[in-house]
This record gives sequence, structure tokens and C-alpha cells, in this order.
Amino acid sequence: MVLYDIIWRNADGRSLEYCQFTFGGRRTIHDTVVGEFSGMRGTLIYEVGYHYNGSTHWAHGSVQSERGNISWTIDHEDSGIWLVNGVSAPQLTECQDVDIGATPSTNTLPIRRMHLKVGASQTLSAAWLHFPNLTVQPLFQRYTRLSYDVYRYESINSGFQTALRVDEQGIVQDYSGMWSIL
Repeated sequence: MVLYDIIWRNADGRSLEYCQFTFGGRRTIHDTVVGEFSGMRGTLIYEVGYHYNGSTHWAHGSVQSERGNISWTIDHEDSGIWLVNGVSAPQLTECQDVDIGATPSTNTLPIRRMHLKVGASQTLSAAWLHFPNLTVQPLFQRYTRLSYDVYRYESINSGFQTALRVDEQGIVQDYSGMWSIL
């Protein structure tokens, strides 16, 4: 089992995020975001479990904020069914990943899984946990590998795009204009 720790700071300096990736054996992301994020002030604590191929198996977490304390679960059953807070979510059927909207950590899983060559791109769908309302919806995304360590991320739904710089493990180090490594 390999542990990898990273700390990000958001661009406006109002949030810090401590994240621990576990590779091999039990594959998880453990994360805590503290500060102001996505229109909320508080703490986001979550864990993501993923399969050997890098697709999401489950994500569980909680938000403690001035709006109160809210827990959430997203589960991807082996049968392909997605459950959001225990309720079937058929709109997520085509999704492979969870994208937790307040953090760059979950961009790491598709980047590591795709093994794109420079110049190649791939489109996928993720179960997007949107903040601050904590709704989950499909988010169509495209990743394009621009160089050895830079990917372009595009949200096909909104047209948003940004550059993601990664390390040799494929872990996001810089989410251009939003998060950077300390």
C-alpha cells in the first residue's frame, strides 16, 4: 500500500485542503477542506473508494457549515446502479466516476485510469456532487493531454475549461485559477 499526501490552497487563499491518496490494497481518497468553498463557509470531510481500474465504487462525506451539518452518500453498485443517499439514481447510469465539485482530488482518478498519450482526449461522464446545494447530476467531461504533465479539463455541460498540472503519479498539483499545491 502506498500513501500519498498533498495540501492544496485555493486561489483566493480562503480554503485549505488536506488529501491522502491510498494506492494498492484498499484504494481510497481521504480528504478535508476547511474554509470558504463553493459559496459555503465550513468543513467538508469525505472519503472516496475506487476500484483497481480507477472507477469510483463509493463516496461518503459530510459538510459542517453555517447552514448546518449535512451528510451524503454516493454508491456505485457492482450491478451498475448508482444510489444517492440510498435512493436509486438512474440518471447516473453512464457515469464511471464521482466528481466532488469543491475539490481537485477527484480529477485524479480519471487521469490515472485513462493513460492518455500527449494530444489524445477522452470524454466521460461523472456523478457530479454540486455545491452548495449538494445535488448529484451527470456531468459530461473531456480530458485532453496537452503535455507530459498538463491536461485540459472541459465540462461539456457548461463549457468551463481549465488546465490541470499533474505529477508523475497523475495526481493533480495545480487546478489553474482555482487550487494549487503548497
